[in-house]
Amino acid sequence: MPLRNTPQRPLLVTITLWGVFLFGVWHLGQAIAIGRQLRLFLQFSGNFDPRWRLAAAIVWVLFSGWVMVLLWRKRPFVRPLLPLLILSNALYNLLLLLLFAQQPIAARLIWLLIRTTLTILFSVWVLHKTRTYFTEGE
Repeated sequence: MPLRNTPQRPLLVTITLWGVFLFGVWHLGQAIAIGRQLRLFLQFSGNFDPRWRLAAAIVWVLFSGWVMVLLWRKRPFVRPLLPLLILSNALYNLLLLLLFAQQPIAARLIWLLIRTTLTILFSVWVLHKTRTYFTEGE
């Protein structure tokens, strides 16, 4: 006899949960790296204050933690929220590349766009396929 009465989380939702977790870990690592090298970054005169990048990395960590909690608690509004999170992160990274990169970046932008499009399509497909999971037991 099972101890819990709730249905088991689908594998696709678990994979999505791990993806959001790794997204948050990536940005946490970014925040730690920027924070440790902040004095070095501040010595150079640039257009962009590195404290803004540090703040942005912390915001992405908080957003990913929030989305993880929403996925864990089966909130239905996470289905449109997750693709928007991915899209906004891609736009943020594209903006950084376009404004502050000094080398030719056309090839990098194409790969970033392809990767982002595939990630958004995958998340939409996963969350649409498992939509009954988010409406059960409320």
